[in-house]
Amino acid sequence: MSIEVLEHMSAPEAEAAIATFCRHSDDILFSSSPFDFKEATHGNVQPPEYWASHFARHGFYRDVDFDASFITSWAVRFRKRNDPPHRVIADYERAFSQVVIERNELRQKALETQAEMSRLAPDAEQLAQARSALAAAEETVAGMKRSWFWRVRAPWAWISGREIR
Repeated sequence: MSIEVLEHMSAPEAEAAIATFCRHSDDILFSSSPFDFKEATHGNVQPPEYWASHFARHGFYRDVDFDASFITSWAVRFRKRNDPPHRVIADYERAFSQVVIERNELRQKALETQAEMSRLAPDAEQLAQARSALAAAEETVAGMKRSWFWRVRAPWAWISGREIR
């Protein structure tokens, strides 16, 4: 297991560490920050494919069926494989195609949701017109309530049980 260590080493030291890991194990849980350049001790920050290529030189490949995200979102399990390349590629394609299909479906759903929101949301002009009409109606009602008729009809409405507020 190597968790957030190799980014603190020089590139030659990290390559030597990977070689040592691979000599002593067939199963490696690995994580190295791919983006934390602000940390002063991070002299060897690399993207995931950099590390994967170094492990692959020793016959170690990502276990595409293992989710190591409980450690970090970029953590990975590398396993020693002696399978022929076509079998390794088939596993990668199986995992990759699932991600691509899911991403495309989520993108399509996001576009559909955005279109539906645009369709349902009134445009600014419609909203301004509705607010103006509402304000005019409220002013009309307020004027009616101030009128002599409204004040005079109050006793009649109370007596007849038809009080209108």
